[in-house]
Amino acid sequence: MYCSRAFLILFLLFTAGFVGAVKVSTDERTAEQVDADEAAARKITAITLIRSSDSKDGLADSLTLRKDGKFHYVGKRNVARIGAYSGKIPASYFGDPFLVIAENYVALRRHSVSTGKPTQSVTPVTIKVERAGKMEEFTVWCPGLDRHLFAFEMSIRGLVADAQWKKSEK
Repeated sequence: MYCSRAFLILFLLFTAGFVGAVKVSTDERTAEQVDADEAAARKITAITLIRSSDSKDGLADSLTLRKDGKFHYVGKRNVARIGAYSGKIPASYFGDPFLVIAENYVALRRHSVSTGKPTQSVTPVTIKVERAGKMEEFTVWCPGLDRHLFAFEMSIRGLVADAQWKKSEK
């Protein structure tokens, strides 16, 4: 129970910090731009995070969160869970957590993401988003330098951490 609460608190803190940071830039935008961002977020049906590293000591996993609350995780190397797992986010959360994450993604795309070349100790993060049937993909080569990306990634990972994970076959 303590672990669940801790992850929920982390999720709320990261999301609140991210939304607070984005709120500053939202105030500079027109109502039409804000409405366009909200409409774009509602069209997102899946978000995938892929951590990959050429280093044998680097992290390697992928996590896909779908709009219906289902998720699929594959841990490949140097992560707590090796193998394939799936689950569903509990319905007991307030509001629609996926919509909040989708709005954070739209806000993240408005900000420049770090694209420098990684050192051996850095694990790049690739983000794939399915929006209105089309795939968007970009890779952040130095994710630790981008606080918006960190907040986005941690809010997704914190959300699924509370769910029941079941070993899956693929």
